[in-house]
Order: sequence, then structure tokens, then C-alpha cells
Amino acid sequence: MASSASRFCKEILTKVGYGKLSCKLWGENVRSAEKFIALHGWLDNAGSFDPLMEKFLTKERCVACLDFPGHGLSSHLPPGIPYSPAIEIQGVRSIIKQLGWTKYNIIGHSMGAMRAVLYAMCYPEEVTSVVALDGVIIPLKFTPGAPYPAFGRQLDKYMKYCDTDSDTDREHTWEELKDRWLSAVKDLREDDFNILMRRGSRQLDNGMYIYTRDKALHSRTNMVLTHTTDTIIDSIKQAKDCSFLFIHSKMDFTTTEENRKVYLSHIKRLEVECPGQVQHIHYGGAHHFHMQEPEEICAILTDFYSKRITTPLSSI
Repeated sequence: MASSASRFCKEILTKVGYGKLSCKLWGENVRSAEKFIALHGWLDNAGSFDPLMEKFLTKERCVACLDFPGHGLSSHLPPGIPYSPAIEIQGVRSIIKQLGWTKYNIIGHSMGAMRAVLYAMCYPEEVTSVVALDGVIIPLKFTPGAPYPAFGRQLDKYMKYCDTDSDTDREHTWEELKDRWLSAVKDLREDDFNILMRRGSRQLDNGMYIYTRDKALHSRTNMVLTHTTDTIIDSIKQAKDCSFLFIHSKMDFTTTEENRKVYLSHIKRLEVECPGQVQHIHYGGAHHFHMQEPEEICAILTDFYSKRITTPLSSI
């Protein structure tokens, strides 16, 4: 017999360039309910949130549980195209665009928690809250200064290029091709242009030319999303209307005691420097505690969403 929650669950598909993304959309009143998107962990899928949905779903909540690219029922990337945070964030963005949501919460587990925090940094004006279930941005050394909101804008630009024609497909005379290139790239000489165009252009049967480069390269989604603790804290501060809750299991996956101490020091710093915005709970339990103890996790989430951590969460 179907549960009461599963009666209000349906599969939705979103077309993407490499196939489709699959999503389980939970909710009785999709239009008027408070909106959530749930992001699963590495090698899991949207079904990992089924136990939690049986407890968490109410008439006032709508939850979209995404299968990341290559996971669950979503399409695999073509061979030779690596999975990356950019691809995964683009997947989240594609679902959000299809649903037409402009304000929503994110719940992420493990890898999905890491992507949730990253997504909120890219779109701080849209994300109301992030709950990170046993997921951290592992403390490693990165180049500082990642422009997260800029990446979000570039990602939207890339998706627009995917949906529309661009100058890449437009035909030009050789002189037009040269003038456009040299006016855009000021330091190139004509000889340099000629060398580049040996592989960068193709002549058509009508004598006109087109660029051979991917039109998507007009948007810089290949920029590296590097980060340091300072970058993360600064980005969270900028997302001042977004609340963050980190819930941590006893099965720590930072691999070493040193990394664990560094991670906890980072979380403590976030709590100190972002008062009323960031909170951390050491829940205990296994890594998939949201599947194994959904009632307890649901109680924590309900408390969090009811207070938006303007006051301390009740003791767990």
C-alpha cells in the first residue's frame, strides 16, 4: 500500500544537452507550498531522501529531489566529459529553471551538501536556507578569491547559449572574421590571427566562414571554483538572507584527526563570524542518518525551519 506521502510524488524530467535529468517532486500543493530542493550524495540518488520525505512532507512543503547527472535515472555525460561541480550545479539550476522557483531552501547530503553550499554562494539572492547533512567543504589549500556570484551569472549565460543561436554559427566574410577577432582581442597581430584561424574557422561551400569553436565558450563556465576558508566565510556573509545549518555524524569522513580539528575550527569560526546565520549540530549516527533515523532528523529540520536560527536551536 502506498504511503500518504508517496501519493503526492511524481517523476519530472528536464531536458539537457546530454540527455535528461530526473527528479522526484514531492508535494500536494506545489504552487503555494514552501519550496525545497534535495541533493543526494555521491553514488546515491534521489531515492535516498524517500524515508525523510515520509516524515518531512506536509501540505505546506514541496520538495524536488534531484538525481545528479550520472546518478539514478538521470543521463550519463558523454565519454570524455568529466563530472564536476559545475556540471552538477548546472543540473540543479536546470531543475530550478524548469520549476520556475525564485525562492527556495536546499537540503544536501554528503556531496550534495557540498554542492548546496556552493550553489547558495552562486545564487545568494534566491536561496533562503541550506541544511548540510554530513557534508563539509574539506579543508585543503586552494587559491583564494573565487567569484561565486560571477560564476552563477556565467552559468546562466552558458545555458542561454545552449538554448539559442549565437554569433558562433553566423557566417562571415574573411575580412569580417578578421575584424571581429582583432577588435575583440587587442594584443593579436594579423599574422597571429591567420595562424589561429587555421583551426579556428571553416570555409563553407558558399565561400563564407564560420568559427569552429563551441559557442558555449563565450561564457566562462570553465573558470575554476577555488576557495579558501576566508572565501567561504565571506561568501556566506554576503548571502546574509540565507541561513545555514551543518549537521555532522559520528562517522567522520575528513579521514584524519587533524582534518577533523581543522573542519571543526572552520565551523566554529563560521558560527562566530556569522552569528544568527550559521549553526552546527554534532548529531552522531551513521553517515546516512537521514535515511536511518528520518524521524529524528525531521524534528531537527522542523525546529530549524520554524526558527530560521534567529534564536538558538533547542538542545538535541
